[in-house]
Amino acid sequence: AGADDKPLRMVKTVLHELVKLRGTAIKGHLSMVPIDAEPQPIILAYIDLNLQTLAAARMLTPSGPMGQTHWGDAASNTPNPSIHSTDAQLKQELAAVFKKIGDKQTCTIGLYELYRITQLYPKG
Repeated sequence: AGADDKPLRMVKTVLHELVKLRGTAIKGHLSMVPIDAEPQPIILAYIDLNLQTLAAARMLTPSGPMGQTHWGDAASNTPNPSIHSTDAQLKQELAAVFKKIGDKQTCTIGLYELYRITQLYPKG
C-alpha cells in the first residue's frame, strides 16, 4: 500500500461517498458506462459492493426501488437530503465503521470512512 495505489484508493473513496449519498439511484447516473460489456466494468462491482456494505450497515438512505438488482433497471434521480450527524448518529456511524474495519472484506472501506470522520470531526 504505497503511493502507487493512491489514485485508485481516492477513486474508491469518492465512489463510496457517491453511493452513500445517492443510494440505488447511482445506477441511473451510469449512462456512459457500458453495462452490457463482457466482462463488466469493475466500477459496477465496486458500486454493488458499496450498496451491499452500506445497506448492511444501515447507512444507505433508500432513494429508489430496494429490490433493484439489475444494472439495466432505471433508478430514481431525486437527490437525498444531506444529513448532518448528531452525537447519536455519529456514534452509530462510528460503530458501523469499526464493524467494517473488523471485517476483512470491508476493512479498507472502514479505514477510509474513519479517516473521513476524523477530518469532519477533528475534536470528536
